[in-house]
Formats: sequence, C-alpha cells, structure tokens
Amino acid sequence: MAHPGRRKYQRSVNFLVSAAWCLLLAAIVWGAWRYRGEIIPYLGHLNFLKLTLSCIYYLAALILAVIGWSLTIQVFAPGIHWWTHVRIYLVTLVTRRLPGTVWYIGGRMVLYKHLGVSNIKTSVASMVEMVTYLGTNCLVGGLLLPLGSKMKPELAVVLIAGALIGCALLHPRILFWLMTRLHRPLEKPLKLKQPASWVFVHIGGLIAGGLMITQIIRSFQTITSQNVITVIAAFAISGAAGYLTFFLPSSFGMSDITLAALLSTFLPLSLAAVVAILFRVLTTLFEVGIGLVFYIILRKSPDLMLSSQA
Repeated sequence: MAHPGRRKYQRSVNFLVSAAWCLLLAAIVWGAWRYRGEIIPYLGHLNFLKLTLSCIYYLAALILAVIGWSLTIQVFAPGIHWWTHVRIYLVTLVTRRLPGTVWYIGGRMVLYKHLGVSNIKTSVASMVEMVTYLGTNCLVGGLLLPLGSKMKPELAVVLIAGALIGCALLHPRILFWLMTRLHRPLEKPLKLKQPASWVFVHIGGLIAGGLMITQIIRSFQTITSQNVITVIAAFAISGAAGYLTFFLPSSFGMSDITLAALLSTFLPLSLAAVVAILFRVLTTLFEVGIGLVFYIILRKSPDLMLSSQA
C-alpha cells in the first residue's frame, strides 16, 4: 500500500496536470470558435507545408528553453541529473499558458519538493528565469525594433532600460545576497558567465520563436528580410508584455494582442490577428502534447514516484 504522504503527492500532481490540460484544451476550442470569422477566410490561401515547417523552429526554441531552465535550476539545486530537470520542465510546460503563478511555479515546487529541493529555491529559480526572459526580451526587442520598423525610438529606449535593470538583478552578488537573506545560501558562489549563459540561450530561443512566426506568415504571403527582423522584435516585445502582466488575472492574451499590433505595422490587421491566433493555437497544442508524453514518462520515473503503485 502506498504511503499516505505519497498518495497525497500523487493526487496533487495528477490534479495539477489534468486541470491544466482541460482548461487549455477548452481555451483552444473557445478561441478557434470565437475567431472563426477571421481564420476561415484565410485558410483557403494557407500553404500547409510551410506551416508544418514552423514546427522545426518551435522545436529549436523549446530545446533552448529547456537548456536555459536546466542551467538556471542547477545553480540552486546542484546534484540533480539534467534529465530530471528536462522532465519536470516539459511536464509543467503547459501550465505557462494559464494566468497566475500558482500553476506555473506551483507545479515545479511540488515536483522538486519530492527531490529535497525547498520551495524557496524552486520559486527563486523560477523568478530568476522570468527576470532573465523579461530582460532578454527587452534587449532583443529594443535592439531590433528600430532596425525593422519606423516606430518611435522612445519605445526602444524604454526596452533597453528594462534590459539593463534585468541584467543588474541577475548579477551574481545580488543573487548570492538574496539566497543568503532567505537562509538558503548557494553551495557555490555564482560566476558572471552563468547568468550570461542564461541570457545567450534565451536570445537563441527568441530568434527561433520569431522565425517560427515568420514561417507562419510565409504560409500566407512572402515577406522581406527587414520584415523578419520586425517579427523577431515583435515576438520579443510581446513576450515582455506577457511577463510584465504575468501576475495579473487579466494577463491572459496580452502577448497575443501586442504581437498582432506590432505585426500590423507591415501586415493587414486581419492577417496579423490570424497569425497571432495560429501561433497561440499551434504552440499550445504542441505544449499539451509534449506535456502529456512527459507526464506518462514521469509516472514511470522511480526518482519522482508518480506511479500509483505502492
């Protein structure tokens, strides 16, 4: 018979993942039905081969995101095999699509707690990941937006300022001081190359994500190399908008609205909206599928003990 504490742990994880999948699948169906008037007219002109090729860029972006999380959490929880970090990241991946932090960070806390990692360390590592993402998004958006569009330079200045603040918060001394104040000191002092590696990996992920959106646009029409720069900048800025409103109940959809607005600087507004909707639907479907596969893998993992057997 399973230990009561273990049964409670299993129920928590099962409920977390199942509820996230149900909510997101419902959101996909609702979104497709709500925007059917905008989507259906464009489907007749859609090149499905080019749309399928966008999956390659998604896979590249996902691999880089997994690497970024593994590099980050290893600082706070050394000694855990990298494959364990990969499994936890991918099984909780789908929860990023839900508004609020209880799903995204809470799911990780439940799984890492079982490995002896304190909730404080897991939550701080997740917040560091978010700061890295926000700062890098601002950096890429601020640098590329003036090159690809004629938007006012004031926005680029604000983005660069946000990037500098994010980089400052990632300084090894600040992170080491923070963990000491939380009574969870790091086992080894951080080196500057560690947060730098987080930033560079995420820059690669932003480029891959932007190229995925570019491929979606190309499934409808051709675009110039200058437009590609605008797309990558738009993807970065929309991601920053999503992270800035991450803690608000109304944050759901903010990144999509921002993405569509920025794409409309060189696309018809209706097509920009369709591209943003397709990007959301495709990435969510991918994440639901990948999350399901790795949840099955996780249930068979003796180190995390999610199986229902004693």
